[in-house]
Amino acid sequence: RVNAYRDSVEIGEYELINFMIWAAPSLGFIGTILGIISAMERASSIFSANGPVEQGIALDAVSTSLGTAFDTTYIALIWLFPMFYYLSRCRKKEADLFEDLEKRAIAELPDSISKEA
Repeated sequence: RVNAYRDSVEIGEYELINFMIWAAPSLGFIGTILGIISAMERASSIFSANGPVEQGIALDAVSTSLGTAFDTTYIALIWLFPMFYYLSRCRKKEADLFEDLEKRAIAELPDSISKEA
């Protein structure tokens, strides 16, 4: 029964954190794509600019969009570290708890059976 309960906890209890771990890089990737699209849309203004000052402004807009693109990836990846750490700590504590419970049940079970007989 301990193993059945352990399996049910593993499936249900970590659903939200597993989803967040899956979603973080996906959202980072979406942010990267949107930032690159924005940069590509602004890139044409570099070539249509009248003079070096306008080209500099247009280039700044492109680099800002690229910065946003890579920042979203960076933030998503950095966000994963504490989530993975939290998840691994929870799973370790849970595994230790189930192991202790199983050892205690095995140790006390023969005593309770012999008392009933």
